[in-house]
Amino acid sequence: MPEMPLQEGVIFANELHNIEKHWKDKIKNKKPKGPDSSQKTKYILPMFPYPSGKLHLGHLRVYTISDVLSRYYTLKGYNVIHPIGWDAFGLPAENAAIERGIDPETWTYSNIDLMRKQLQKTGIQFDWDREIFTCKPDYFKWTQWIFLQLYKHGYVRRTMAEVFWDPVDKTVLAAEQVDKEGRAWRSGAMVEKQLRCQWAIETPKLAKRMMRESWIGKCDVFRFLLPIKGKEVSKHEQLFDLRLKDPSDLLSTTFIVVTPKHALAEKNSMLQKDYLVDGVHVFNFLTGLNMPVVVRMKRKTAKAKEGNYGGYATSRICWIGSSPVSAHGALLFRWCWMKKGKVRCRSPKVSCLF
Repeated sequence: MPEMPLQEGVIFANELHNIEKHWKDKIKNKKPKGPDSSQKTKYILPMFPYPSGKLHLGHLRVYTISDVLSRYYTLKGYNVIHPIGWDAFGLPAENAAIERGIDPETWTYSNIDLMRKQLQKTGIQFDWDREIFTCKPDYFKWTQWIFLQLYKHGYVRRTMAEVFWDPVDKTVLAAEQVDKEGRAWRSGAMVEKQLRCQWAIETPKLAKRMMRESWIGKCDVFRFLLPIKGKEVSKHEQLFDLRLKDPSDLLSTTFIVVTPKHALAEKNSMLQKDYLVDGVHVFNFLTGLNMPVVVRMKRKTAKAKEGNYGGYATSRICWIGSSPVSAHGALLFRWCWMKKGKVRCRSPKVSCLF
């Protein structure tokens, strides 16, 4: 009878569904053990999903791995915490809600309800009693608290910075979110580089104690935040960030050289030659001088001769001889002068800078 294999397969499939339902009900009603201080603990934290609509294969891959680890350590006698939550903040949710003409909250929580049901069908053992939502005040109040602690201790400040801007999602992107063709990873729009006011985390203040000396090596520098003076300087451009190996180099400095990408450079300038930024000075507190700012337009990738101002390795770091001497697109020199419209400098002996 040709129908028999098919009929047997249908019966077998139905039995599998019944078996699956039986064990899912048992798992669903079996809550994880509570904290036990007598046991060794293991905290297994997979990345929380963004509630964009439905689960995809990547979600199942990640949570299968964390589930295997959770079950393994539970069998080994560990007190395991395997939490789940929803990374529910962000402009994509707002943009999706705008496209559909609904409230972002409605869109987000409807997606969470759907994805929760999908996750529960997989049999992955999450501690659902610890479920969190990053868009709820009981969660993001701690994010705000951490930021306020950083601000209170001087680890964040407002500054102008060049950023990757997505013109469709209207948000700043990390470099990792821009593909090799210069497009935003989510919207597909061509990314624009813009100077925008940002909150900057003062990582240099923490870098020394966090640096892995056995890998990168020890690097001692002095950091200066020099006052910027000028009529056109905004309140977020009032400090010039500079790092030097030898602070005595400030004593013989006459002016500052920056790249065209620096916030102090004139916007949309069509000039092809070096030029002075009109009405802007950087105050040298050691000499009491107001140092003029020169924008270096010429770009080269080759190494420069010792004693002359070299080319740009990138838009942010410049070279004197073969030593990187500054971050943030700015250079400071011991002796500098103008000759036939070009900047000539003798470089300070700089060996290592962040």
